[in-house]
Parts: sequence; structure tokens; C-alpha cells
Amino acid sequence: MNDQDKPREQLLNQLAEMRRRIAELEALASRGNEAEEAPKERTHEVEERIKELNCLYSISKLLETPGISLEQILQGIAGLMPPAWQYPDIACARVVLNGQAFTTKNFRETPWNQVSDITTHGDRVGSLAVFYLEERPERDEGPFLKEERSLLNATAERVGRIYERKQTERALKESELRFRALIEDMPALICRFMPDGTLTFVNTGYCTYFNKKPDELIGHNLFQFIPEQERETVKNQFMSLDKGNPMITYEHRVIAPDGTTRWQRWTDRALLDEHGAVVEFQSIGRDITERKRAEEALQKAHDELERRVEERTAELARANEELQAEITERKRAERALKERGKELEGKTRNLEEVNTALRVLLKSREEDKSELEEKVLFNVRELVIPHLEKLKKSGLSEKQWAHENVLESNLNDIISSFSRKLSSRYLKLTPTEIQVANLIKHGKSTKEIAEFLNLSSQTIEFHRKNIREKIGIKNKRANLRTHLLSME
Repeated sequence: MNDQDKPREQLLNQLAEMRRRIAELEALASRGNEAEEAPKERTHEVEERIKELNCLYSISKLLETPGISLEQILQGIAGLMPPAWQYPDIACARVVLNGQAFTTKNFRETPWNQVSDITTHGDRVGSLAVFYLEERPERDEGPFLKEERSLLNATAERVGRIYERKQTERALKESELRFRALIEDMPALICRFMPDGTLTFVNTGYCTYFNKKPDELIGHNLFQFIPEQERETVKNQFMSLDKGNPMITYEHRVIAPDGTTRWQRWTDRALLDEHGAVVEFQSIGRDITERKRAEEALQKAHDELERRVEERTAELARANEELQAEITERKRAERALKERGKELEGKTRNLEEVNTALRVLLKSREEDKSELEEKVLFNVRELVIPHLEKLKKSGLSEKQWAHENVLESNLNDIISSFSRKLSSRYLKLTPTEIQVANLIKHGKSTKEIAEFLNLSSQTIEFHRKNIREKIGIKNKRANLRTHLLSME
């Protein structure tokens, strides 16, 4: 029983009760004047209940109005409430739902009111209220009757159910529109048909594929597009569906609008009634002609490949025989080459030993040569140059001075090549730094080097720091003399 049928049944029950109570009142009225006032009061109550029933009945009739909106229903309920109250001439009403208010024309808020919450799913979404514009005597709830409270609560509850139903209808309609739009816009072919093949629904894709309008397809049989020799096979496919096996996928040929034969792949689902019997089929399909053509081409290519493989296998067998003969000949040649290779390996080892000995001799000669160059350079700089410097300071005559210059120039020419080699080995050290480095290699202390070069100890320390930096051991705990010796 739906929401509209419940109030109608309640209304009939209440009308029957009212008739019973009226009959009782009429019986009491006939008993005498001593009970004259009691029937009048009960008659008034009956009249009030009839007004309430009229209100409920009018709301039911309002809901039966075709195409009526929720807003129209709420405005109508606001107008039906005041006549059902004890003092309708001074009554007004207001319905509030989700912040939107619907009122009677004479609505005005006053202290004399009855309010009932409108709820859906346990949440308050609004209220239903009746106001008196003037003060009236106290009754059950201020100037209001307890029956009016019951009517107000029942109406508020019903408004909540109406709102829930309207929301559900709206959501269902929106869902249906989205679903229909999805079905219509899908590129797939979608249709529904009866067990005899009569189409009951086709989407845009189906119509476009067969170049037909919906009214040219619905009510007509889908077998018109299937070659006659395949119709029975297709029918057997979808007629095999039942409750235990409701879906199947298969492929078959169709006749296109231009008369050509194409391929389609369909997935059918059986639609069942409440007893599990098949009443209709829903099917989704797509054109697979290109795939079928590709499969046919692939099969042809496969067959051609098999033929070529057989031919190639025979050729390879012949080539293999020739190759085996060639391999035998090559093995014989390899054995001869191995024997020759062994002879060459012996000679190669002898040559390697000779080369090793020569490399050792050359290396020793280079080392001797470097050592001799360093010794000559060192001796000239330490044993000759200092004396020439002292001689220059001893007050030579002009002739002696000339001889001294010639001697110094010749010595510099002799040691220039040695000095360049030594300087490159020591990472472009200055001449003074080279002298200090050589003296450090020979185990001289800072003080001894200072006296020998006629320089201060601070200057020698400065040169030592520069040397450490240039050879890459600055801020390292490495022995300078050991590192210089390792560079030789």
C-alpha cells in the first residue's frame, strides 16, 4: 500500500467512527432535555473531526493531481491547514522546507502557534506551523486542541514522506536520463528484443549502423538483417539462455544497408520476470568486420608461410649437406692451422722474452740518464753557481768580469735542458723552489738550506709551503722529502 492509499483508508475509518459517534449523539438527544448540552458539545467535536478529515482528504486529492510539483503541493498544504482548526477565520499557516517558506496570504507570526518538525531519514528538513492571529481561550495546548496537535504532526510526517518520495522520483528521473543519454551516445549497437526477434528498443548507434529510424526498427524483426542460413544458429544462441545461464557472446554475419555482408559480435543477456522466466533479451554488439578480414588475411599469410617454410626446409636440407662437407674440409684446415699456430706461439714467446729484456734495459738507461742529468744540474747549481756568485761580489776587473759572464752563460746553456725536464717533473716550480726541493731530497734541513742559499729560514719555510701546495700535499700529513723522492 502506497503513501496515498494509507491516508485514504484512515479517512474512511475515521468517517465510519464519526458516523457511529453521531448515531450515539442522536440517541442521547432523544432521551430528554436533561442531557441536552452534552450532545451539543459532542456535535461540536464531531464537526471538528470532520474538518480534520476533510483536511486529510483534500491533501490526498492534492497529491493525485497529475504533474503537480513539490512546491505546488507545499503551497496547497499551507492553504488546507487553517480550515481544519477550531478558529479558521483567524488562523494562518506556514510550511518551511530546506529554507523555502510557503504561507497563506494572511500569514503573520504570533505567540499563539503550533509547530511540528518535518523530518526525512531522521534529519530535520523543515517545519509545519499554524498560527492564531488573535488570542483565544486556553484549551489542551494553549488555544489549540490535542486533536489539532495530532493532525499537525500527522501532516508534518506526511510532508516528510512526500519530500522523500519527490526526491527519490527526481533522482530516479535524473538517473534514467543519464542512463538513456549514455545508451544513446554509446558507439556500440544496443537493442532489446522479444524471444521471437521483435525489436522493442534500439539506440542511436543501432539506427545509424542499419541506416534506419527508430520507428522503422521497433516492432520489426531483427532477423531481417541476418542471412537466412544463419538465422536458426543465432536464435539457438540466445534461446539457450535461462536463469542459470543468463548471458552469452557469439558472432554472426549481417546484411549491411548497402547489401554487403559484414560481421558483428553480440553479447546477449536474458531479462527474467519474478518467476525466473525469460521475457526479453538485451543485447550489445559491435562491428568486427575489419578484425575478421584481418584474421582471414592472417590465415592466408600463415598458409603461405607454411608453404614457404616447407620449401625453405628442403633448401636448408640440401645446404646442410653441402655445409657438412665444407665443415669437414674446414676441420682438416683447422688442424693444420693449429699445428702452425703452436710453432708461432713458441716463436712469439721467444720474441716477448727478448722484448721484455730490451724494455728493462731501456728503462734502466732512461733512469740512469735522468739521474745523471739531475746530478749534473745539482752539482752545477750547488758546487759551481754559488762560487760564481761569490766571485761576482769579490771585485773583479773588467776583463775578469767578462770571463765570468761567459762562463756563467755557457753553464746555463749546458744545464738549461736538464732544468726544463726537472721543472716539468716538479709541476712548474720556480728556480728557487727547484733548488729548495733538491736540497730537501738530499736530506738538508731548513737551516742548512738557508745558509747554503744565503736566505733566511722564514723564506725557506715559505718556499716549502709553496712546494707542498704545488705538488698537492698541502694540509696533508705527508713527509715532503718522501713524496719528492717518490716522484722520481
